[in-house]
Amino acid sequence: MAAQGSNDFIASKFAKNFIEGLAVSVASTTTLSVAVGSCRDSTNDQNIDLPVAKTLNFGVVGLNGIDTGVIGASKLYYVFAIADSLDTEGLENPAGVIASLSATPVLPIGSTGRPYDIYRRIGWARTGAGSTLLTMYQSGNGNIRQYTYDTMIAVLASGTSQTLAAIDLSVACPPLDNLNWQAHVEFTPATAGDTVKFTPFGSTATLIQGISGVVAAVKQTEQVRLLAKLDAGVPKTLYINSAAVCDSDIWCSGFQDVV
Repeated sequence: MAAQGSNDFIASKFAKNFIEGLAVSVASTTTLSVAVGSCRDSTNDQNIDLPVAKTLNFGVVGLNGIDTGVIGASKLYYVFAIADSLDTEGLENPAGVIASLSATPVLPIGSTGRPYDIYRRIGWARTGAGSTLLTMYQSGNGNIRQYTYDTMIAVLASGTSQTLAAIDLSVACPPLDNLNWQAHVEFTPATAGDTVKFTPFGSTATLIQGISGVVAAVKQTEQVRLLAKLDAGVPKTLYINSAAVCDSDIWCSGFQDVV
């Protein structure tokens, strides 16, 4: 399959927002594997085709590596497919991948001296406190991708608020508005019938999704899918306990991405 190019046939080959393949997976503590696939670039003007799988090495700066600097601790990385729009067959500057802390990556110079100039975000990677990649699994082949953490990430510890309070999801989820995420909730009611309820950031609704405790002082565990909205670039969901002596502990086990 030909990659990006300037003639009308190549430029119009893929539909708007098209993506297929390009699955991202964690290969080691410092590398990702990106599968074969194709996509439209971020402006929907050009095509990017990755005819062979790539290894993205966070120990390398540039093509098939990190765009600048060194791998950081507890960071969220954008993962991109990149290409040279003037190289229609990818013979001089073959398409590749790059990771960045920014939604707008610093693109490398190709072997011809001509810069890579088009990109499309295809996924995410997250590091832990030790500056190594956390194991997470991406599933899905089109625009909707599901991420599942191998080890859940704590987002709320001993929550006791009786008014709507924010759960900051930036340690576990990307900065996407209207983000669907999977919550593992451990709720300890003071009395049977106490509740913890959830609503997206900014909502003032009173009839909202929640969990009701069954037995007083006995922890109840539930898996629920929640919606987060952005607050100054930070994804947040609100929670509220029905009584002050209730306790809510929440982990994020994954989230849904739209690429």
